[in-house]
Amino acid sequence: MIYEIYGAGNNINQVFLRKKVIEKFGEKDISARSLRNLLSTLVDFGILEKQDKDYTWKRKLKIDELNACYMLKLYAEEFKTSPQINLDDIEDYLFLYFEKPDFGVIAKKYNGILWDYSIRMGQKIIQFRDDYDWVVLKK
Repeated sequence: MIYEIYGAGNNINQVFLRKKVIEKFGEKDISARSLRNLLSTLVDFGILEKQDKDYTWKRKLKIDELNACYMLKLYAEEFKTSPQINLDDIEDYLFLYFEKPDFGVIAKKYNGILWDYSIRMGQKIIQFRDDYDWVVLKK
């Protein structure tokens, strides 16, 4: 909702955003508390800075290569429910709090290892491989 109302660079007015959250989700106390906690967390991580009732963008979090690979896998499985994704179709709002990495470079680097990467008819396609074990921490 923050992306829909403010985009990635505009100041966030907490009072206005609170009204919009309550309109959309109801439960005045729970919605207001959840929004306050989210904004507070973003301040704690140094993403936002509070100035009176407004919040300003301070910085975006960097995503290292390994986490970018996991984000692509999560995106494919949970958002697209498909083993194949088009890099150009990844929604910008998913990276509201992050510096969006160059997925083309990452796709080329891990081609043949984590996925098969191809550019067909101008589309940058990743097909995740079945033979890679994505579980890093085994118990």
